[in-house]
Amino acid sequence: MIASATPAVPIVFKGREELVEQGVAILCQQSLKFLAILGAGGMGKTSLALHIMDSDLVQKKFGERCYFIPCELFENAESLVQGLIHVMELTMQENQSKQKVLFNHLQSAHGDLLIVFDNFETPWNHGNSRIAVKHLLEKIVKYGKVSLIVTMRGPDGPGDISWERLGDQSGIPTLLPVPAKEAFKAFAGNKLQSSDDSESQIDSLLYQLEYVPLAIRLSAQHIKRVPLKTLIRMWEKDKTSILAEQTEPGRLTSVSFSIDLSIQIFRIEGRTLELLSAISFLPDGIPFWVEHLDQMFPGEGLSVNVSTLLESSLVYDQNEGLKILAPVREHVHSKYPIEQVDVDHLEMFYAQFLQNLSDIDMEAQPALQIHINNIEKIFKTQIINCHSKTSCISAMNTLGRFSAISSVFISLITLLLQNDQNITKTDEIDLKIKRGHALRWEGRFQDAKDQVMAAQYEKAINMNLQAQKYFKQSKNQWAQADSMGQLGNIYFKQARHKEASDMYSEAQQLCQQIGNELGAAECLQRLGDIYRMQGRNDGAIQMISDALKQFQTFGNQIRVAECLLSLGELYRKQKKYDVATEMIMKAQKQFEEIGAKQGVANCLNSLGLNYMDQTQYDEAVDMLSNAQMQYHNIGRIVDVAWCFDILQDIYYPQAQYEKAINMSLQAQKYFKQSKNQWAQANSMIWLGNIYFMQARYKQASEMISEAQQLFQKIGNELGVAECLKSLGGIYRMQGRNDDAIKMISDALQQFQTFGNQMRAAECLWSLGELYRKQQKYDEATEMIMKAQKQYQEIGYKTGVVDCLKILGMNYLDQTQYDEAVGMFSNAQIQYQNIGSIVDVAECYQFLGVTHRLQGQYEKGKEAFTEALELLKGFPEEKYLIGCTLLEFGHLFFDMENFVEARRKYEEARNVFDSHGQLGRQVDRCYWALAKLDEAIKQ
Repeated sequence: MIASATPAVPIVFKGREELVEQGVAILCQQSLKFLAILGAGGMGKTSLALHIMDSDLVQKKFGERCYFIPCELFENAESLVQGLIHVMELTMQENQSKQKVLFNHLQSAHGDLLIVFDNFETPWNHGNSRIAVKHLLEKIVKYGKVSLIVTMRGPDGPGDISWERLGDQSGIPTLLPVPAKEAFKAFAGNKLQSSDDSESQIDSLLYQLEYVPLAIRLSAQHIKRVPLKTLIRMWEKDKTSILAEQTEPGRLTSVSFSIDLSIQIFRIEGRTLELLSAISFLPDGIPFWVEHLDQMFPGEGLSVNVSTLLESSLVYDQNEGLKILAPVREHVHSKYPIEQVDVDHLEMFYAQFLQNLSDIDMEAQPALQIHINNIEKIFKTQIINCHSKTSCISAMNTLGRFSAISSVFISLITLLLQNDQNITKTDEIDLKIKRGHALRWEGRFQDAKDQVMAAQYEKAINMNLQAQKYFKQSKNQWAQADSMGQLGNIYFKQARHKEASDMYSEAQQLCQQIGNELGAAECLQRLGDIYRMQGRNDGAIQMISDALKQFQTFGNQIRVAECLLSLGELYRKQKKYDVATEMIMKAQKQFEEIGAKQGVANCLNSLGLNYMDQTQYDEAVDMLSNAQMQYHNIGRIVDVAWCFDILQDIYYPQAQYEKAINMSLQAQKYFKQSKNQWAQANSMIWLGNIYFMQARYKQASEMISEAQQLFQKIGNELGVAECLKSLGGIYRMQGRNDDAIKMISDALQQFQTFGNQMRAAECLWSLGELYRKQQKYDEATEMIMKAQKQYQEIGYKTGVVDCLKILGMNYLDQTQYDEAVGMFSNAQIQYQNIGSIVDVAECYQFLGVTHRLQGQYEKGKEAFTEALELLKGFPEEKYLIGCTLLEFGHLFFDMENFVEARRKYEEARNVFDSHGQLGRQVDRCYWALAKLDEAIKQ
């Protein structure tokens, strides 16, 4: 029975290599160790234990003295002893107790022993057996030659033993997205058919399964019988019913069986089971449960129930919140649905929660974000079933403040308008107006225009004009000017900058007429904002400078300081760095005089950016480090994170990648503390990009996949698109061009939906480059021309020139040399005009290659020499310098000037090698040198 219950070492085993290494290292230390592998059912604890036990180092240390005990067969200490005697093949003597036979063997053992107690929760939680089992375990560990591995459900190892744990506080984690996908494909085998959208479909399914190993294996095995699309429909319809093999259910063959086993073993019943049902109903679980649990379920002390659920690992504690993995959540919600009374309590809690949110959006947003999926689920349920106990309209008004949750807001308003028959006409119009705002945030501009322009803005404008007419008749010019300013604000929110500008100008003139100089100054400040938004920096500087003089006259130091800082930022954008520094330092002095610590920190931050733009990196680091400390002292955690984020941007272009990585990790840490998940995910993308620059593609892919997962969690589709774009870039560098095209095409669709022309143009450019590599030159040209048109429309000159450069490469690949020279020469001139010297050098390099291929060697030498001369000022551009030297070497090789060719090849090799992450390029140089030696011999 024991032999048949002992599984083989799993063949498919992905993403656990580091945990295996940690476990092996623990067991193979000089002193004997006790290793606990903890966590929920289905996390792969048994598989991990088997791989650790099977490792070469463990086998070398323990040899045949490794014993595996499947504890689900044993309910108490006595049966455990019997199992140990059986696997150790010990002989029972007459009149000897079983424990004595076991302990005599352990005492007299000639070598170290390893015992693996698998699924130890069965005897540990069975009846009243815990005391005896605890005593048995603690007696075993006293024998100096015994090491233990225990796998069990729960967050803590058994007994008073110094267990070494793998994973985090909740046990071993779920898989990361990339190894999860590898495991899914391995389990599915050759039955998995690749298609244009299969990769994204697998990503979506695994995300919904939350990367639980058992769920991955059981879902993938269906691929042997049904297509991938059918499997996804089965999950969407039947959830955990697909997570089972077509055999008698067991803990390794059915997720539902495994969950019910935990419920049975840990005796989860009564109010504890009702609490589990309630948590499974909530997509976000219970954030900050110590604070919120009694408020969600008033009048009940549920802490003991929570302890039981945590011990079972059906629920886990993450960031002070109670969470449930998706497979568990779906099974519990299906089999043990939440009671209506609990839904009512939850609705009342969240209605009060929304009412108590801070009026300051920057403070309210992080608090709201961690609850938003719960809020959506509860209000949807109550609205659809007409069970609402609170004012849904009040809740909608609060949610409407936050653009980051616009999709949730739109969905709830639509449901409310469809289902609430008692809603007043006024409230209906108001909700439709708010829905229009949210549609605009979603990038659905035409829908937003239909909603908002027909309702809110026109209504507000008409009311405002009527008010102005009344104020004019009443000779109340002060109120008339104030109304004009409000109307200007409405136009400004609509991005109707001309109308806003006209209205502010009229308000300014009226303020001057009635002697309201402060009002006039405020209008100037708003006009400066409009000019800044339009990129009219000179006009913005003039307006804000005039406003500054007025505020100085009134002695309004805070406004003076704000204007000075704004001017500093504007001069920085104009690259007038000395003037910018002067303005910012004056602002800093003003802030210091009035004790505005945040203003002082903002100035230090701005000075850091000013130095960074001038590549004065040491000074920039000093300023930003100082700003970071100031922000930390006043509790501005999110600004601390942004400082680390900027420091990362400083180290990154200097190729100081390890420092950049450290800054990125620090930024992520503080973004996480501030609950700014958007910024945290964005920082992950940057870290992925750093890994990408180091050609560490696996780590880059994993980091960006994590960022994508976080963006999906918070409903940020634009962030998801950014991740798709970055992953496409990684695939492109790995030569996985079809996958790259799929990823970037998906990203392109998202960016076009959001109306983000810049990112859409970048995707078109990347697709052009990919089609060029596939020698699909017509498609490449089409993509690049579309990208160029987009860049022209938004006035992005660098993008326009980038398209010229890649068109030149497209012509070069087709041996259309004259056209290539024309494109590269044009691009070189335009890069020169916009001051992009590195790109100028790259164009000279491409011209050198083109001339070489035409046999125009003197022109080629001139181009390569010019490129290298320009790159002397950019020693960090090792990749481009190395490529130029390598191509220069090819030119001398073609001229049969082998001495000079060798010199260039060796220089290129040394440059590539000094980078530390360009091994493939170093190999190219060695290949070129080998070819050179071969040519000399001939």
